[in-house]
Amino acid sequence: VAKCGGEVLVSRLWQEQRLAFPIDGHKKGAYWLTYFRMDSSKLVEFNRELRINEVVVRSLTLKVEPRLVEALVEHAKGGQRARPAGEAAEPVVAGQPA
Repeated sequence: VAKCGGEVLVSRLWQEQRLAFPIDGHKKGAYWLTYFRMDSSKLVEFNRELRINEVVVRSLTLKVEPRLVEALVEHAKGGQRARPAGEAAEPVVAGQPA
C-alpha cells in the first residue's frame, strides 16, 4: 500500500482456515482484512503488485462507501463506535424483557 502511495488505516488477521480446494499447493489460508486509503489512479499498479507477490495467493479489493469508513475501521480495531442518543447499548432479542 505504501509503495503505491497509500495509507494503511488498519490491518489484522481475519481468520485462518482450510481452503475448499488446494491453490498452488496451499491447503490452508490466512485471510487478512486491511482498510487503506489510496488514490484510485494507483489501483491498477496496486493490484499488479499483489498479483506478482508470491506471498499473496488471492486478493480482493473493494471500494468502501465513505460514510462507513470510520465505523468499519473502528470495528476492525476491535473498538466500540460512539452510539447516537437513544440507540440501545445491547441488542434487544425478541422474547426477552427489555
